[in-house]
Amino acid sequence: MTCAHIYTGGPFVQLNGENTLKPALTDGLLDGNFHYSLFDDEFDLALYTPDDQNLNYVIQPKTPRTINSSDVRITEIRIVCGGGRIARGKITKERASNPVPITYGRLPAHSLNGLMMLSSYTDVNDINTYSSLTRQGDSGSCVYDDQDRPIGMVVAGNNRFTYAIPMSTILNKLSATIIS
Repeated sequence: MTCAHIYTGGPFVQLNGENTLKPALTDGLLDGNFHYSLFDDEFDLALYTPDDQNLNYVIQPKTPRTINSSDVRITEIRIVCGGGRIARGKITKERASNPVPITYGRLPAHSLNGLMMLSSYTDVNDINTYSSLTRQGDSGSCVYDDQDRPIGMVVAGNNRFTYAIPMSTILNKLSATIIS
């Protein structure tokens, strides 16, 4: 599972269904078979089968969990980013209040609803300073809580926040589970 925009280049190509099997390309290199994408106001999601079935998890996933308001600024999170880099921070907001506009290169912005907001932040004299946890190219990275339970998938970021689709939202939409 990863972000659809990695394979489609943006929100304007929709491939659905089991019969849609296409080569999956990352940076112009064939790396598996692309099965499904969902790109709407809640999802930027692609399912594919990688060529290398011997995945080495940086963090071995456990049973996912749903986050709630009690996790905000309390629960430590980790994101396994590109190249195996581990970013650490906290949940800044359980769900963004407004749709988050996301740009894909020169294409017009596409907005996603219900995204988690993640960051590294400091609070000095009641002034909050936020810093994003991810870099360009980290889309599709898994977000874990402090007990290695998957809680989201990174879809975008800016200089202040990293945005992720909650894992519970993804699994509910796909009628799927994670086997640990």
